[in-house]
Amino acid sequence: ARAGGGMTVASAIVVDNIITDNETCCHPFGPHGGGISAVGSALIRNNVIIGNYSDSEGGGVYTTNGPVVVENNLIADNGCLNYGGGVLQGTNEGTLRNNTIVGNTTLFIGGGVSSAGAVVGNTIIGNSSGFYVGGVNADGGLVRGNLIAGNSATQLAGGVWAFNSATVTGNTIVGNSAGEPPGGGMYVSSGGGSPTVIRNVIAFTTSGGGLYIASPEETLYDYNCVFGNAGRDYAEGLPPGPNDIQLDPLFVDAVGPDGLIGTEDDNLRLSPDSPCIDAGDPLFAPEPGETDLDGHARVLCGPVDIGAYEFGIGDFDCDRDVDLLDFAEWSACFTGPANGPHPAGCEAFDFDADGDIDLEDLGGFQLAFTAP
Repeated sequence: ARAGGGMTVASAIVVDNIITDNETCCHPFGPHGGGISAVGSALIRNNVIIGNYSDSEGGGVYTTNGPVVVENNLIADNGCLNYGGGVLQGTNEGTLRNNTIVGNTTLFIGGGVSSAGAVVGNTIIGNSSGFYVGGVNADGGLVRGNLIAGNSATQLAGGVWAFNSATVTGNTIVGNSAGEPPGGGMYVSSGGGSPTVIRNVIAFTTSGGGLYIASPEETLYDYNCVFGNAGRDYAEGLPPGPNDIQLDPLFVDAVGPDGLIGTEDDNLRLSPDSPCIDAGDPLFAPEPGETDLDGHARVLCGPVDIGAYEFGIGDFDCDRDVDLLDFAEWSACFTGPANGPHPAGCEAFDFDADGDIDLEDLGGFQLAFTAP
């Protein structure tokens, strides 16, 4: 095939398909999109996109020229020659949301994702680049609330390259690597813009250091947790942000059953003793509909947490456990199904983040229960 190895769509809906083992080559306008090439106001949802290849950009998915939404897909083991082994999002109107993006590769830039748009709430693990940026190449867009772990690049940035006026906020960026310094976790360069790096956990890179900012005078960086990165946490001569913390984030299980950081079996939620809890900007207010990576309220029990996961679901009284004292408040918050919104202050009981508090949430509370 040529453009769009599996399919080329314009202003279309692509839902519930398996798109696998396709390839592009030789198109005069560029062999984009090994699995899907989408333009216009397309929606790509709930697909399995595996093992596709592009001779140019977007090994799994290529989007351009309009508000294309790519959400709730598995995008795995795709590859390309240039930009975006998993996904190339070529428009600042596009949204890449709630996808699992694993094991994709590129020779050049952005093993997992290369994007000019919004990259929100995705799990981006184990992607690689032969040159620059294993996880996410962000050219002026938004990277918010993602888990970006175990990605690798030969140079520049294992986890994230924030370029131009990119905003990178509320992510957990762990166990990434770059073959050379400076940014195993994250590399930031202004390109004439003003990047923002705030409320991220940048930890436990296996090579290449933690955070490198090429133009600190043009970059807002603050309220990050930067810790345990091989080489150094910050580039030489770069001071921490004014409210950054350099403490172990104390994840629930940083290495998982396989004993390796940056793999899919890790539990990178915050444990009750984590210094990242309530350590974000106290003036932060979430955007409408913004949640943490589990779909829970973005703010629970005080100031927002650092990283992609918010601690405190089920913990009504904010004492960092879930017990009968919390359950004592259940009846005051209970709405029944489809009877939301729940009362203000009851966010800790809305386990499925659907705006009501019902028996489905009670099941979540039972699973979260920690103490008598």
